[in-house]
Amino acid sequence: MGQRTNPLSLRLRTLINWPSSVRHPFLASYIRHIFQHYLTSPPGIRSSTNGIWVNLTVLDTSLDAASSIIGSCRYHPKAGKALQFRNVDLTSVLGRFERKVLGARKWHQYYSKLMPDANAHHVVPQMLLSPSAKDIPATLQALQIYRDCPIHLRMNVITNPLLNADILAQYVARHCSRGRPLARVYKDLLEKLG
Repeated sequence: MGQRTNPLSLRLRTLINWPSSVRHPFLASYIRHIFQHYLTSPPGIRSSTNGIWVNLTVLDTSLDAASSIIGSCRYHPKAGKALQFRNVDLTSVLGRFERKVLGARKWHQYYSKLMPDANAHHVVPQMLLSPSAKDIPATLQALQIYRDCPIHLRMNVITNPLLNADILAQYVARHCSRGRPLARVYKDLLEKLG
């Protein structure tokens, strides 16, 4: 038998964030990495003809808006919050596996002799994506869309979730649906509130 989903989480899961219409694992993990301890629900991602729209519900507990990553996003001087990947060289990014290969090739006493000239860059060196380029892997082709279309952020900032019962219920229901004990959820919530 699988784990039973909490009925409260089924009712409240789309209360704050809109449901996603598309799946973008790369973008979702990137946003989770940026707003690590601030996210209270998974980002809702929708795609349209004029860009990708991301809806975030974040918990801001810092008193100083300038030192907070959420405060700096909320009071950004440019109009319209958007992520741009136009100048990003996606193929030159070293992942964890590539760093491991590079480190083993340089410093490991056994592997440095076994593979002295191993290529640490497993990503293809070509940057330009043309229709005739058939040697570029499907992963890189999927990442090219982030260079061509803007990513707009819509942020729901919560300063104190205890003041909003719906948001607090959604936060608790999300963790209860994952099988986390209620005492642990309560303790984590108190830590987030500072």
